[in-house]
Amino acid sequence: MTPAHTAATVDVIVTTVGGGSATAMGGYTYVATPAAPTGVTAAAMSNTRVDIGWIAVSGATSYEVDRKAPGVGVTTFTSSTNAFSDIGVVACTAYLFRRGAVNVGGKSPDSAPALATTLFMANDPLTSTTPIRAIHLAQLRTAVNAVRTLANLGAATTTDSAVADTPIKAVHVTELRLALDDARGPLGLSTGGYADSPLTGVPVKAIHFQELRTAAGTTPLPSVPTAIVVNELATGTVASASDEYIEMFNNSNTAVDLSDWTVVYRAAAGVSDTTLVTIPAGTTIQPGGFYLLGGAGYNGATVADQSFTSGLSAVGGAVGIRNVGRTLVDSVGWGTATNALVEGTPAVAPPAGSGIDRQPDGFDTNNNSTDFKVSATLTPRAPNQ
Repeated sequence: MTPAHTAATVDVIVTTVGGGSATAMGGYTYVATPAAPTGVTAAAMSNTRVDIGWIAVSGATSYEVDRKAPGVGVTTFTSSTNAFSDIGVVACTAYLFRRGAVNVGGKSPDSAPALATTLFMANDPLTSTTPIRAIHLAQLRTAVNAVRTLANLGAATTTDSAVADTPIKAVHVTELRLALDDARGPLGLSTGGYADSPLTGVPVKAIHFQELRTAAGTTPLPSVPTAIVVNELATGTVASASDEYIEMFNNSNTAVDLSDWTVVYRAAAGVSDTTLVTIPAGTTIQPGGFYLLGGAGYNGATVADQSFTSGLSAVGGAVGIRNVGRTLVDSVGWGTATNALVEGTPAVAPPAGSGIDRQPDGFDTNNNSTDFKVSATLTPRAPNQ
């Protein structure tokens, strides 16, 4: 092993066993260890992919990417360029990434850490005109707890359940700030620096939630989300096949007028729509809001906004939302469905008593099997769990 040395070419003196010697002028070149990468970023591109980038380092021939995951420790990957896509991640999980530059002289010190959390938020990014709702609080609590898990901390203590119509209070924001900073510090990340701190006598604003989303490592979904989506559905219970529902969700930052929109159904191999409902004039969904359609035997605790009588097949079928011009806005197929309403590949058919829902609310890659998961926790007209 050669001793540590600054980058330079040096002469080499070779001594023989008999005592003779020879000098090789410029016979060895010390190569300096590269500098640590800077400008590091990490952003979730889907529930199962995080893209990591950094500024290329002069003299580096390759890079090492270290990923810290909850309960797993550090996994190291090698990249020949200053970008890397990690496809070994899972949904609703926080990860910490560090990079090192490598050449024949060795590996650089680690870069500053970058946090990425595979959770996508409703109405992201929030703007000054976006009403802050319970769904935003519920999702942010999930993200903060994911970071706390990464830091080997328990779930945060919170005030009030984040259920529909829960008033958003300053204490909710303060609790999240403290809980998140408790985790960011041990992970080597900066803390504090929040707007309007403390929140004494200050109304809760969109910026208070948006900066917490950023600090928790979440990023907006890369593609432009569909404003109105089918967010959750159930095709019946053991007691009643008609105890079913379809939930719509506004994934945008503005209210959407649903006047004369329709929700349609197709059998698994169907080639034409059956109209389940036509939405009355004057119906609007606010940002982050829900609209609930209940089947003939719907028996949920939340009252449906509108009812339909045609049943949904538990084995396979598809529902879609059509706007006033009858253009298909969003749809989901499940089970054995092969009709034109299926986006990508169909979601798994939910068993009786369970449903399929987007995790998180509004998550939309236009592939039903990716966007929808089976859930035994039914949440009609409320944030998915």
